[in-house]
Amino acid sequence: MSKVLLSYMDHKTIPKADQGRLGGTSIYVTVAVIDHQSNNKPTFSVQGEIWDRHGRLAAAGAINESIVAMWPELESFVALALCCAKTGQPMYPEMNGWYWFCGAYGIEGEQHHGGTEPCARTPGECEGFLASHLRIPRDVVARQGPQIVDAGRSVSVINAISLDDFDMAAGIHAATKKFFEQWVDAQRKRWIREANAAIILLQELIAKGKTHG
Repeated sequence: MSKVLLSYMDHKTIPKADQGRLGGTSIYVTVAVIDHQSNNKPTFSVQGEIWDRHGRLAAAGAINESIVAMWPELESFVALALCCAKTGQPMYPEMNGWYWFCGAYGIEGEQHHGGTEPCARTPGECEGFLASHLRIPRDVVARQGPQIVDAGRSVSVINAISLDDFDMAAGIHAATKKFFEQWVDAQRKRWIREANAAIILLQELIAKGKTHG
């Protein structure tokens, strides 16, 4: 059974005189911290609804672009959606991150990743998903990702020189994955800081109880 620990709700209505056919549209947002399994592992949740001028539901769920457009101050919560509210950790950061990392940089020996079917995303798209999932700026990922790949290959070249019958492809895969996991571990303190800051902001929003009409 789910348990809502913190919840903030707000709504805005676009004036009928503004935005042409969008005038009169109402947008609702709910930012919450929810313990879905009552297992003391709460996550952030950001959900919204858009109702047109005729009172019909036009969209609902993770309408992130619309929410950020109307509430720029809630962008940090959108980035943290489904992340642990205690640690700030994304869902399965190593496994999901590695999936997109391999799709972005074509790691030898990895058969299933974001660049293969059924997703078949481009390397650039995979890099974007990687940055979004680990909440690392795209330019940082674009710089550090290839460095991780180069480090894995360098270690494997050294091993190939010093070890007989060394499997280069397997060695590159293992070494790169190890460096990748260290890279993920290096994000954990930042993730905690971001989660703590979000909780403080959410509590402030709840305390203000501000509602836009």
